[in-house]
Amino acid sequence: MQGLGTVLGFGEETTWGTTVAPTKFIEITEESLDLKQSVKARTSLRSATQREPLKGKRGVEGSFKFNLCYEGAELLLKHLMGSVSTAVVGSLKQHSFLLAEALPTGLSLNLQRGEYSQDFRYGGCKVSKLTLTQNLEGFLEASIDIVGQEETLVTHVTPTLPSAPFVMWDEFTGTFDSIAWPAQMIELTIENPLANDSYKLGNRLRQRLERGGVRKISGKVEMEFENISHYNYFRNQTQIGHTFTWTGPTVSGANYVLGVTGTKIVFQEAPMGVKSVGPIKIAMPFESFASASNNETLIQLTNTVVSV
Repeated sequence: MQGLGTVLGFGEETTWGTTVAPTKFIEITEESLDLKQSVKARTSLRSATQREPLKGKRGVEGSFKFNLCYEGAELLLKHLMGSVSTAVVGSLKQHSFLLAEALPTGLSLNLQRGEYSQDFRYGGCKVSKLTLTQNLEGFLEASIDIVGQEETLVTHVTPTLPSAPFVMWDEFTGTFDSIAWPAQMIELTIENPLANDSYKLGNRLRQRLERGGVRKISGKVEMEFENISHYNYFRNQTQIGHTFTWTGPTVSGANYVLGVTGTKIVFQEAPMGVKSVGPIKIAMPFESFASASNNETLIQLTNTVVSV
Protein backbone atom coordinates (compact mmCIF):
# COMPACT_ATOMS: atom_id res chain seq x y z
CA MET A 1 0.00 0.00 0.00
CA GLN A 2 1.35 3.39 -1.02
CA GLY A 3 1.48 6.60 0.98
CA LEU A 4 -0.10 8.49 -1.91
CA GLY A 5 -3.42 10.00 -0.83
CA THR A 6 -2.45 10.60 2.80
CA VAL A 7 -4.35 13.59 4.26
CA LEU A 8 -4.71 14.83 7.84
CA GLY A 9 -7.88 16.26 9.35
CA PHE A 10 -8.63 17.60 12.82
CA GLY A 11 -11.50 18.75 14.96
CA GLU A 12 -11.81 20.49 18.33
CA GLU A 13 -12.97 18.37 21.27
CA THR A 14 -15.38 19.71 23.88
CA THR A 15 -14.51 16.92 26.33
CA TRP A 16 -10.90 15.80 26.38
CA GLY A 17 -10.53 12.32 24.90
CA THR A 18 -14.04 12.19 23.41
CA THR A 19 -13.22 12.12 19.71
CA VAL A 20 -14.98 14.28 17.13
CA ALA A 21 -15.11 14.23 13.34
CA PRO A 22 -12.63 16.48 11.52
CA THR A 23 -13.76 19.95 10.50
CA LYS A 24 -10.50 21.00 8.79
CA PHE A 25 -8.03 19.17 6.57
CA ILE A 26 -4.48 19.85 5.41
CA GLU A 27 -2.04 18.29 2.98
CA ILE A 28 0.98 16.85 4.78
CA THR A 29 4.47 15.92 3.57
CA GLU A 30 5.41 13.47 6.33
CA GLU A 31 3.88 11.88 9.44
CA SER A 32 4.87 9.58 12.30
CA LEU A 33 1.68 9.44 14.36
CA ASP A 34 1.65 6.19 16.31
CA LEU A 35 -0.11 4.25 19.01
CA LYS A 36 2.44 3.53 21.74
CA GLN A 37 1.98 0.66 24.18
CA SER A 38 4.30 -1.63 26.07
CA VAL A 39 4.26 -5.24 27.19
CA LYS A 40 5.86 -6.20 30.49
CA ALA A 41 6.75 -9.69 31.69
CA ARG A 42 6.67 -11.44 35.04
CA THR A 43 10.02 -12.82 36.11
CA SER A 44 11.24 -14.51 39.26
CA LEU A 45 14.24 -16.25 40.70
CA ARG A 46 12.64 -19.55 39.80
CA SER A 47 14.12 -19.52 36.27
CA ALA A 48 15.48 -17.37 33.44
CA THR A 49 12.14 -17.53 31.64
CA GLN A 50 9.81 -14.58 31.05
CA ARG A 51 6.27 -15.54 31.99
CA GLU A 52 2.78 -14.08 31.79
CA PRO A 53 2.85 -10.94 29.58
CA LEU A 54 1.36 -7.86 31.19
CA LYS A 55 -0.19 -4.97 29.23
CA GLY A 56 1.54 -1.64 29.87
CA LYS A 57 0.68 2.02 29.41
CA ARG A 58 -1.05 3.07 26.19
CA GLY A 59 -1.04 6.42 24.42
CA VAL A 60 -0.48 8.36 21.21
CA GLU A 61 2.66 10.24 20.18
CA GLY A 62 4.17 11.46 16.95
CA SER A 63 4.60 14.34 14.56
CA PHE A 64 3.68 15.55 11.11
CA LYS A 65 5.04 18.09 8.63
CA PHE A 66 3.20 20.26 6.16
CA ASN A 67 3.60 23.35 4.00
CA LEU A 68 1.70 26.15 5.70
CA CYS A 69 -1.25 27.61 3.83
CA TYR A 70 -2.81 31.00 4.54
CA GLU A 71 -5.96 29.12 5.55
CA GLY A 72 -6.54 25.75 7.18
CA ALA A 73 -4.15 25.61 10.15
CA GLU A 74 -6.02 28.01 12.47
CA LEU A 75 -7.11 25.33 14.97
CA LEU A 76 -3.57 23.97 15.17
CA LEU A 77 -2.21 27.44 15.96
CA LYS A 78 -4.92 28.01 18.58
CA HIS A 79 -4.07 24.74 20.35
CA LEU A 80 -0.36 25.54 20.17
CA MET A 81 -0.61 29.07 21.58
CA GLY A 82 -3.60 28.70 23.89
CA SER A 83 -6.11 31.30 22.70
CA VAL A 84 -7.24 33.35 19.71
CA SER A 85 -9.10 36.59 19.11
CA THR A 86 -10.51 37.70 15.76
CA ALA A 87 -10.95 41.23 14.41
CA VAL A 88 -12.22 42.63 11.14
CA VAL A 89 -9.48 44.17 8.99
CA GLY A 90 -11.02 45.69 5.88
CA SER A 91 -12.69 42.88 3.95
CA LEU A 92 -10.74 40.16 5.80
CA LYS A 93 -10.40 38.73 9.32
CA GLN A 94 -7.24 38.98 11.41
CA HIS A 95 -6.76 36.12 13.87
CA SER A 96 -4.37 36.90 16.72
CA PHE A 97 -3.04 33.73 18.36
CA LEU A 98 -2.07 34.56 21.92
CA LEU A 99 0.01 32.64 24.42
CA ALA A 100 -2.07 31.44 27.37
CA GLU A 101 -1.28 29.72 30.65
CA ALA A 102 -3.75 26.87 30.01
CA LEU A 103 -3.96 24.99 26.72
CA PRO A 104 -7.35 24.33 25.04
CA THR A 105 -9.27 21.12 25.78
CA GLY A 106 -7.87 18.98 22.98
CA LEU A 107 -7.93 17.92 19.34
CA SER A 108 -9.02 14.80 17.50
CA LEU A 109 -6.72 14.03 14.57
CA ASN A 110 -8.07 12.06 11.61
CA LEU A 111 -5.39 10.48 9.41
CA GLN A 112 -6.23 9.07 6.00
CA ARG A 113 -3.17 6.86 5.61
CA GLY A 114 -2.60 6.17 1.94
CA GLU A 115 -5.33 4.12 0.28
CA TYR A 116 -6.46 2.24 3.40
CA SER A 117 -10.25 2.00 3.60
CA GLN A 118 -10.48 3.27 7.21
CA ASP A 119 -9.04 6.36 8.87
CA PHE A 120 -6.85 6.41 11.96
CA ARG A 121 -8.39 8.72 14.57
CA TYR A 122 -6.31 9.97 17.50
CA GLY A 123 -8.21 11.45 20.44
CA GLY A 124 -7.21 13.66 23.34
CA CYS A 125 -4.35 15.27 21.39
CA LYS A 126 -2.42 18.35 22.40
CA VAL A 127 0.30 20.24 20.53
CA SER A 128 3.63 19.90 22.33
CA LYS A 129 5.81 21.66 19.75
CA LEU A 130 5.70 23.64 16.52
CA THR A 131 8.71 24.49 14.37
CA LEU A 132 8.40 26.91 11.45
CA THR A 133 11.25 26.89 8.91
CA GLN A 134 11.68 29.19 5.93
CA ASN A 135 14.45 28.35 3.47
CA LEU A 136 15.41 29.89 0.16
CA GLU A 137 13.25 28.72 -2.75
CA GLY A 138 10.85 26.96 -0.43
CA PHE A 139 7.41 27.00 1.08
CA LEU A 140 7.10 27.80 4.77
CA GLU A 141 7.39 24.40 6.44
CA ALA A 142 5.66 23.56 9.69
CA SER A 143 6.48 20.58 11.89
CA ILE A 144 4.13 19.73 14.78
CA ASP A 145 4.65 17.26 17.63
CA ILE A 146 1.56 15.70 19.20
CA VAL A 147 0.80 13.80 22.42
CA GLY A 148 -2.58 12.11 22.76
CA GLN A 149 -4.68 9.55 24.58
CA GLU A 150 -6.01 6.85 22.24
CA GLU A 151 -6.22 5.54 18.67
CA THR A 152 -9.34 4.17 16.98
CA LEU A 153 -10.16 3.10 13.43
CA VAL A 154 -13.16 4.88 11.90
CA THR A 155 -15.10 5.06 8.66
CA HIS A 156 -13.23 7.06 6.03
CA VAL A 157 -14.08 10.79 5.96
CA THR A 158 -13.80 12.52 2.57
CA PRO A 159 -11.49 15.54 3.02
CA THR A 160 -12.23 19.09 1.91
CA LEU A 161 -8.91 20.86 1.49
CA PRO A 162 -8.36 24.64 1.69
CA SER A 163 -8.09 26.53 -1.58
CA ALA A 164 -6.04 29.45 -0.25
CA PRO A 165 -2.42 29.85 -1.48
CA PHE A 166 0.60 28.46 0.31
CA VAL A 167 3.11 30.68 2.14
CA MET A 168 6.28 31.16 0.06
CA TRP A 169 9.85 32.36 0.58
CA ASP A 170 9.64 35.37 -1.76
CA GLU A 171 6.74 36.78 0.29
CA PHE A 172 8.94 37.11 3.39
CA THR A 173 10.24 40.26 5.05
CA GLY A 174 11.98 40.18 8.41
CA THR A 175 13.54 42.59 10.86
CA PHE A 176 15.58 42.37 14.04
CA ASP A 177 15.67 45.52 16.15
CA SER A 178 13.51 47.13 13.41
CA ILE A 179 16.35 46.60 10.90
CA ALA A 180 16.06 44.32 7.86
CA TRP A 181 18.64 41.51 7.97
CA PRO A 182 19.82 39.57 4.86
CA ALA A 183 18.50 36.25 6.20
CA GLN A 184 18.90 33.06 4.16
CA MET A 185 17.05 30.84 6.65
CA ILE A 186 14.65 31.60 9.49
CA GLU A 187 13.47 29.11 12.11
CA LEU A 188 11.12 29.50 15.07
CA THR A 189 10.19 26.81 17.63
CA ILE A 190 7.44 27.01 20.25
CA GLU A 191 7.48 24.21 22.85
CA ASN A 192 4.77 23.24 25.34
CA PRO A 193 6.26 20.66 27.75
CA LEU A 194 3.41 18.33 28.70
CA ALA A 195 2.99 16.13 31.77
CA ASN A 196 2.41 13.03 29.64
CA ASP A 197 2.75 10.39 32.39
CA SER A 198 -0.70 11.02 33.88
CA TYR A 199 -1.78 7.39 34.36
CA LYS A 200 -3.59 5.81 37.30
CA LEU A 201 -4.27 2.33 38.59
CA GLY A 202 -7.05 0.54 36.76
CA ASN A 203 -6.69 2.31 33.40
CA ARG A 204 -4.04 1.92 30.69
CA LEU A 205 -4.83 5.32 29.12
CA ARG A 206 -3.60 8.79 30.03
CA GLN A 207 -6.12 10.49 32.30
CA ARG A 208 -5.30 14.08 31.36
CA LEU A 209 -2.71 16.20 29.55
CA GLU A 210 -1.57 19.45 31.15
CA ARG A 211 1.54 21.56 31.15
CA GLY A 212 4.56 19.82 32.62
CA GLY A 213 6.88 22.83 32.57
CA VAL A 214 7.28 26.38 31.34
CA ARG A 215 7.03 26.93 27.60
CA LYS A 216 10.18 27.66 25.63
CA ILE A 217 10.35 29.72 22.45
CA SER A 218 13.53 29.77 20.42
CA GLY A 219 14.71 30.35 16.89
CA LYS A 220 17.60 30.80 14.53
CA VAL A 221 18.63 33.06 11.69
CA GLU A 222 21.30 32.12 9.13
CA MET A 223 22.96 34.54 6.72
CA GLU A 224 26.25 35.59 5.18
CA PHE A 225 28.58 37.50 7.51
CA GLU A 226 28.44 41.03 6.08
CA ASN A 227 28.22 43.37 9.03
CA ILE A 228 29.80 43.27 12.51
CA SER A 229 26.68 44.92 13.92
CA HIS A 230 24.80 41.61 13.54
CA TYR A 231 27.48 39.78 15.52
CA ASN A 232 27.53 42.51 18.18
CA TYR A 233 23.91 41.75 19.11
CA PHE A 234 25.21 38.38 20.30
CA ARG A 235 28.47 39.70 21.71
CA ASN A 236 26.72 42.30 23.85
CA GLN A 237 23.68 40.08 24.59
CA THR A 238 21.44 42.92 23.48
CA GLN A 239 17.71 42.41 24.03
CA ILE A 240 15.85 43.18 20.81
CA GLY A 241 12.56 42.40 19.07
CA HIS A 242 11.87 40.72 15.75
CA THR A 243 9.12 40.68 13.14
CA PHE A 244 8.66 37.99 10.48
CA THR A 245 6.00 38.79 7.87
CA TRP A 246 4.75 36.92 4.82
CA THR A 247 2.49 38.99 2.56
CA GLY A 248 0.54 36.78 0.16
CA PRO A 249 -1.70 37.38 -2.85
CA THR A 250 -4.77 39.58 -2.71
CA VAL A 251 -8.21 38.23 -1.88
CA SER A 252 -11.38 40.32 -1.61
CA GLY A 253 -9.31 43.43 -2.27
CA ALA A 254 -6.75 42.83 0.50
CA ASN A 255 -3.68 40.65 1.11
CA TYR A 256 -3.29 37.41 2.94
CA VAL A 257 -0.76 38.06 5.73
CA LEU A 258 1.07 35.89 8.24
CA GLY A 259 3.03 37.69 10.95
CA VAL A 260 5.18 36.43 13.83
CA THR A 261 6.38 38.99 16.39
CA GLY A 262 8.79 38.57 19.27
CA THR A 263 9.14 41.43 21.75
CA LYS A 264 12.39 40.37 23.44
CA ILE A 265 15.00 37.92 22.16
CA VAL A 266 18.62 37.26 23.12
CA PHE A 267 21.09 35.56 20.78
CA GLN A 268 22.75 32.50 22.34
CA GLU A 269 25.56 31.81 19.86
CA ALA A 270 27.05 33.19 16.66
CA PRO A 271 29.42 30.59 15.15
CA MET A 272 30.96 31.64 11.84
CA GLY A 273 34.03 29.48 11.31
CA VAL A 274 35.59 29.89 7.86
CA LYS A 275 35.31 26.64 5.88
CA SER A 276 36.09 27.75 2.31
CA VAL A 277 37.21 30.70 0.20
CA GLY A 278 33.55 31.51 -0.43
CA PRO A 279 31.16 33.62 1.65
CA ILE A 280 31.45 33.31 5.44
CA LYS A 281 28.22 31.98 6.96
CA ILE A 282 26.91 32.90 10.39
CA ALA A 283 24.13 31.10 12.28
CA MET A 284 22.60 32.89 15.26
CA PRO A 285 20.22 30.91 17.51
CA PHE A 286 18.11 32.91 19.96
CA GLU A 287 15.66 32.51 22.81
CA SER A 288 12.51 34.58 23.34
CA PHE A 289 11.41 36.18 26.61
CA ALA A 290 8.32 38.00 27.79
CA SER A 291 8.46 41.78 28.07
CA ALA A 292 6.74 43.86 30.73
CA SER A 293 3.57 44.16 28.66
CA ASN A 294 3.64 41.25 26.20
CA ASN A 295 4.23 37.51 26.14
CA GLU A 296 7.12 36.04 24.21
CA THR A 297 5.47 35.65 20.80
CA LEU A 298 2.39 36.74 18.87
CA ILE A 299 1.18 35.04 15.69
CA GLN A 300 -1.31 36.87 13.45
CA LEU A 301 -3.00 35.44 10.38
CA THR A 302 -5.14 37.55 8.05
CA ASN A 303 -7.45 35.61 5.72
CA THR A 304 -11.10 34.96 4.83
CA VAL A 305 -11.86 32.52 7.69
CA VAL A 306 -14.71 34.02 9.71
CA SER A 307 -13.93 32.45 13.10
CA VAL A 308 -11.62 29.88 14.71
